Amino acid sequence: MKKILFSGFIILFNISQLFASISKEISSDFLINKTHNGNTEFYNAQLSYKPGVPSLPIKIYKFLLPPDADISTVTCTIENLAQTTMDGEYNINPAALPISGDGSIKYENKNVVNGKDITIYSKDQFYPEGYIENVSVGMLHYYKIVTVEINLCNYNPISKKIKTITNGNVVVNYSQKPNKRSDIYPIAADFKDKVKDLVNNYEDLGKLYENIAPPPVRAPGYLIIADTQMLSRCPVSIANLKKLKTNEGYTVTTISQPDWGGGTGSTAASRIRSWLVNNYQSKSIKYVLFIGDANSRSGTVPMGILAYNGDQTANQLGFPYPYSDFYYAQLSGSSPLSDMYAEVSVGRLPYHYYPTQYDQPRYMDNTINRIISYETESQTSAMSWRKSALLATYEFQSDVVGAYMLEQVKNNFLSPKSWTNYRIYDRNVGSPNETYCDTGRVINALLTKKFGYFQWSTHGCSNAAKQVLYNMHTVRITSTANATNPPIVVMGSCLNGAMDTLDNIAECMLNFKSVASIAHTYLTWLIPQETNSGSFLPNSGLGTPYKFAGALIGSSLPCGDALNQARSSSYGDVYNFFTLNLYGLPDVGINSYGASLSGINMNDIKSASPDNNLFINSAFTNNHITQINFSISERSYVKLDVCNLQGRIVKTLVNGFKEAKSYSIPLNTESLSNGIYLCKLTINNNANISKKFTVLK
Repeated sequence: MKKILFSGFIILFNISQLFASISKEISSDFLINKTHNGNTEFYNAQLSYKPGVPSLPIKIYKFLLPPDADISTVTCTIENLAQTTMDGEYNINPAALPISGDGSIKYENKNVVNGKDITIYSKDQFYPEGYIENVSVGMLHYYKIVTVEINLCNYNPISKKIKTITNGNVVVNYSQKPNKRSDIYPIAADFKDKVKDLVNNYEDLGKLYENIAPPPVRAPGYLIIADTQMLSRCPVSIANLKKLKTNEGYTVTTISQPDWGGGTGSTAASRIRSWLVNNYQSKSIKYVLFIGDANSRSGTVPMGILAYNGDQTANQLGFPYPYSDFYYAQLSGSSPLSDMYAEVSVGRLPYHYYPTQYDQPRYMDNTINRIISYETESQTSAMSWRKSALLATYEFQSDVVGAYMLEQVKNNFLSPKSWTNYRIYDRNVGSPNETYCDTGRVINALLTKKFGYFQWSTHGCSNAAKQVLYNMHTVRITSTANATNPPIVVMGSCLNGAMDTLDNIAECMLNFKSVASIAHTYLTWLIPQETNSGSFLPNSGLGTPYKFAGALIGSSLPCGDALNQARSSSYGDVYNFFTLNLYGLPDVGINSYGASLSGINMNDIKSASPDNNLFINSAFTNNHITQINFSISERSYVKLDVCNLQGRIVKTLVNGFKEAKSYSIPLNTESLSNGIYLCKLTINNNANISKKFTVLK
């Protein structure tokens, strides 16, 4: 194994009249290794990703430009370049073609034969021809940021030689354009901190922004964008939520259809984004919370459509366009995808207008009440259970293994913070607690243990995560235990957060179990073999959830800020990271505790049905007939089911309206095989109680 060290790599800015030059010495090192089969692997390096072409080390730099830089004139060159050709010959594999969970290949490129782009692998010349791969400019608030992607190596597939940079100056040129006074707003402290974390040279140029725009003295803004029907259907819980945010020091503003002009679908989305663009700076808005119907085509507070052509392969699979709340987070550019920097953090409490027999307002009330209880819990109580994680994975493909990613979550984020964990993997990677993953094992863990964080990686669709949670009914089962300990749930599957469908698992999890759900609204793409060496690409379906975990747990950020950080540090396939969304409050995180209940009626945040109860013997032996006893506190629609641990209903004992009283229902177990079952009481399609029992014959 050879160690390649790049030292004295200078980043030089030509900034006209302000400074003669600003330079930063950059050193980059990575390891290169020849495997037993003659292939070449790079370690400690970020790799380029273009399907079918050689996957080579790159370096991505982000630098702050001065306030008066005209970003439309930015160019970049390399000067004083020094290179060396490494001894020996190397076989460098191409970047693999991305696939979906079912094995569908994303790109059908006629130039790719046996995984290799023949227009590159058949030529006796170095690839890529230059060292500057990409230059892009974006804005966060009004900070101007240039991103430069540098190729650290060139590769000749015929001679099998590698050329590397040993020295050079990257020169960024631009013209100056004075700022208009109307372009300048006070700098919120969080924008300054975000930019400091993003760029390499804040100490050199950050003061220029601070001098022309001092920090504001007003409190950060918290904007609630709510459907008028939600405001009328859930007035008490939303009023309590607003009071909670006020107690936490935010200036709370609530707007509804009359404020942005109403409409549905894309019309409403465009009007809401325009309102945000025109008001987020003057109102110092830091967090945005949507409450209402999220359907991108017909919702009153919809998710925004990012592109109407979407992804070609996804279109062929029946998913015509990607949609996301990132549409409302990036506000400084001309369009939602102008750059990857979000000015506000966005969360959502989704609501679907079901038929009248479903008690949907109670879902919203219970969700808000659960969040209030979470945020007002004492620190001692919160830390007694929140620093425990459940990690579960089922194999995507033979060469894409989610267990490697989850092991890095454990090793890089959980263990350094002294978290405990329980791991259910599909294979023996890192000695997990269980080496076979199925819904029964996951449900059993959720029913018997308390977790503050739950992350999975597997195949998925809108209403299921393969081998992890079989369907939405299994989510409801998990809500019956540890109801006062709701986890933050990160769903590493396709489409779990698809708000254009009524039956999506992210909304169901938020309604019944979690304090926040993080999930994709669109297909995600995986990179074969990316995890076998213990590393993976940040543009894949595994990378962004991993980065979210790092920001939430490793950096202790709230969910909305953690999601923005994960997106801004990703690159490549934009739909893999822009369609990851937050269902929950954007300011809530693991450390959200101890908030004041001043002005909030404690009676308003109690369970909606405190007197609903279910009683059953824990074990049945020789007797085939036993009684199941339950009580309900008010006239309700009641369903009493017997389910196996995979969530499948094997018997339905009650299904209809019942008056408020106690009941005793016989259960004949003669047709049931030996094993563990759940007796599940569902009240008004919302309040769930389950009891485990064992049949032994």
